[in-house]
Amino acid sequence: MDIHFYAIYALSRAAAFSPAEAHIIASSSQYTDDSIYEIYPGLEPWKPVRTAHIGLETWSSSLQREVFMPFHFIPGGEGRGEERWITRAGSSLAETVLKAAIDTRGNSLYLFRLGIALHAYADTFSHQNFTGSHSRFNTVRDLHARNESKYWEMAQKRWHFGPQSPYKLLPKIGHGEAGKHPDIPYLEWSYRNHRGTMVHGSNPTRYIEALESICAQLAPLNKPAKIVPWSTLKKPCRNAITKTGYRAARVLHWKRAIRGSEFYHWTTRELFTMQYDRHHWRDAAIVPAITEHGLWQPRPTFNNSHWVRWHQAAAEHRQLVLGLL
Repeated sequence: MDIHFYAIYALSRAAAFSPAEAHIIASSSQYTDDSIYEIYPGLEPWKPVRTAHIGLETWSSSLQREVFMPFHFIPGGEGRGEERWITRAGSSLAETVLKAAIDTRGNSLYLFRLGIALHAYADTFSHQNFTGSHSRFNTVRDLHARNESKYWEMAQKRWHFGPQSPYKLLPKIGHGEAGKHPDIPYLEWSYRNHRGTMVHGSNPTRYIEALESICAQLAPLNKPAKIVPWSTLKKPCRNAITKTGYRAARVLHWKRAIRGSEFYHWTTRELFTMQYDRHHWRDAAIVPAITEHGLWQPRPTFNNSHWVRWHQAAAEHRQLVLGLL
């Protein structure tokens, strides 16, 4: 959340998007990790777009193709054969997808498409060298992190490496064998890949490169006079990315930095737009089911709601990526 919502929100505001626009972009980015259902009973024949998963469903080839690859592991397209599926930081295919979203400007789905594409684009940096499919390229051995032992997020390290580790049972899909290591901004880590080659992952370096590239993509979209340059944004971005500890502490750092006008001139009218609630758009569009097996009911504003527009944008994004593969 600290990157996909708060970093994207800060960079969007720095690129002269309004608070309301930045909130849609950042929420669309973060919700790409939170849309885990492919059916809401009572809303049929309408179907949501699933962009994330829970449980052991990673074995599904359709989930790998329709969820992992389009939204979290855009293939780099380099090399031959299976190597073409490896995710590469800022690949030409990822840039094509992002530019396609930018080209929807003026469309009602523009900000939603932009946020989703920014999520997938950022993931090409953090998920580099892995694929969204079952592959030997996702092999992780001798996993080690230099700066995580104090924090609960890496408590899994104690049982990750043992011969009875549950991770040994996971399929080689995405960065499953690496656990959360690629997704923690401040982490410095390493592992041996399928060839036995040691791979060093400096997440601060990767994340700074991602944010700098995103800044360059957003800068031309609004009036130049109002754009905050990367030279001003780099220091507060680096300070936030290298903040260690619980996710809540890292998010608080982003909030304080934004409110302190470290990225752009912050105003009090942004108190709401700086907040993310994964159920806010959904609950504004539909009446939640009362019981576990109850039916969801669309509200009168369902068809024009942010939630429905996000799912329409996600469907367009997925169709574009799969068409390019």
